[in-house]
Amino acid sequence: MTFLHLPVRLTLAAFVSFSWSRLKNTLQQKLGIDIATWMTIITLTQFHFIFYMSRPLPNIIALPFVMMAINSWLRRELCRFLIFAGTSIIIFRSELVILLGLLLIYDLFYKRITMKELLKMGIPTGIGLIALTISVDSYFWQRPLWPELEVLWFNTILNKSSEWGTSPFLWYFYSALPRALGFSLLFVPFGLYVEPRIRAVTISAIVFILLYSILPHKELRFIVYSFPLLNLASACACQRLWINRNKSLPQTLMALAAVGHLLGNFVLTVFLL
Repeated sequence: MTFLHLPVRLTLAAFVSFSWSRLKNTLQQKLGIDIATWMTIITLTQFHFIFYMSRPLPNIIALPFVMMAINSWLRRELCRFLIFAGTSIIIFRSELVILLGLLLIYDLFYKRITMKELLKMGIPTGIGLIALTISVDSYFWQRPLWPELEVLWFNTILNKSSEWGTSPFLWYFYSALPRALGFSLLFVPFGLYVEPRIRAVTISAIVFILLYSILPHKELRFIVYSFPLLNLASACACQRLWINRNKSLPQTLMALAAVGHLLGNFVLTVFLL
């Protein structure tokens, strides 16, 4: 069975890699090659993102669409953003309305788009995607069905996700994120402080995790979409510490800590492997 699934796993991994590469290239254009390089190295030293990228789970199938949506948002390509975000939310994972919806709210608040533009593009996109998922899934299930609406009703409205097990409210913050990001998690606050240009996407990821923590059933893969955005903040922090390495002894030590944490991540990854 594993052998038969191999082409699916390889295709999914390739799609995730492609979307991650597109996002990295956009970040390189907007923030510079050094930050993009730090982000790449940090990601390669961590375990869970690479581990999950070939797993044919709904979260991972949605992951490349989420990264393409964020890439489109950074490039201010509203139509592409709505298509990728709508696909992520309507077809695969309804909870992504929090993460990607926050970016739309940001655009509306700062008047980067107007409500008229959003409705003009968003309504037909949403209707088309809803029609697609209902027609395809109803055929396979042999009954009228919008899968993500049923998931949303079961998990959120009826609040029955606890039937699959429960975890404390802050579990994502004290367990999942430290395991997924390793020592890079320590650099996220400093990255947010020194680089204002990343605050919208990184804070959206943090708020997404915080609000999603309300549901009692928790799994690390449920927040995998936030890992690249948090790693971006870590990359910004490490880059700032590195370019200031010769200014004073404390800054030299901090730069060494930025480099050394990669080794710590590698050791943690070997342990998890």
